[in-house]
Amino acid sequence: MTRYVALLRGVNVGGHNRLPMAGLRASAARRGCARVVTSIASGNALFDLDLDQADAQRLWETMLAEDFTLDVPVCVLRASEMADAFAHAPAWWNQTPGDRHEAVFVRPPLTAAEVCDRAGAPAPGERFAPWGQVVFSSAPMGDYSQTRWVQIARDKEIYRAITVRNAATALKLAALATA
Repeated sequence: MTRYVALLRGVNVGGHNRLPMAGLRASAARRGCARVVTSIASGNALFDLDLDQADAQRLWETMLAEDFTLDVPVCVLRASEMADAFAHAPAWWNQTPGDRHEAVFVRPPLTAAEVCDRAGAPAPGERFAPWGQVVFSSAPMGDYSQTRWVQIARDKEIYRAITVRNAATALKLAALATA
């Protein structure tokens, strides 16, 4: 069995794509996932499954469509991948009070490095760096709307391939992934 982290994009946001976490845990268990744990209501889950990463992602997307009538992107990472990424987070990430610090999770087949390349040079005050399937991003709150991340997210291919968590949520998930 492999421990995974599933990151669902756009659930329980502003009353849209409502998804009860107890129902999600039960549905995942019925589909063969073990030790299913959810974290906050915005679509974060950890689970064990005896499938490879691509098949685990397909299982979750199918489950959401069939059991909840939701067509939302799911990014599935091995828990070890997540732990490795956060062990290699840049020293500047999540350090400047008042800045917006995010972890951008990229769904294969795109990679975090490819997304950074397509984003281009960071805007003034913005920083981003890839590690594995994660991009670490920081920018001043007042300039956030001018960042390359806001601009690159308008690309439909990129938009469907990423899901974003703030630093507090991402760090909590990384800690759960290593527990």
